[in-house]
Amino acid sequence: MNTPQLNDMNLHEYVARALQTQWPNFAAAHPHLAAAMDVPLLADRVTADLAADAEFQAALRQAAAQAASFDQLHQLLADWIAPRIAALLIG
Repeated sequence: MNTPQLNDMNLHEYVARALQTQWPNFAAAHPHLAAAMDVPLLADRVTADLAADAEFQAALRQAAAQAASFDQLHQLLADWIAPRIAALLIG
């Protein structure tokens, strides 16, 4: 079985997609703040935070060691990314 791998580009793309999914609700609730925010910069920040997070990196290594499926990797990323985005958007 081929275990999916996650590189920096994939992580950034995944973060950007997750942010775009959550952005409409945030923008509707906070239109003035949303207008002043740089969405690509937010994606960069979340990606950098995750890349520097030792616990996140350990979770990725464990997933790879356990030959995680694409669905398992997707869930792992969702579990880590959503709170980071929420923290940046809500504060």
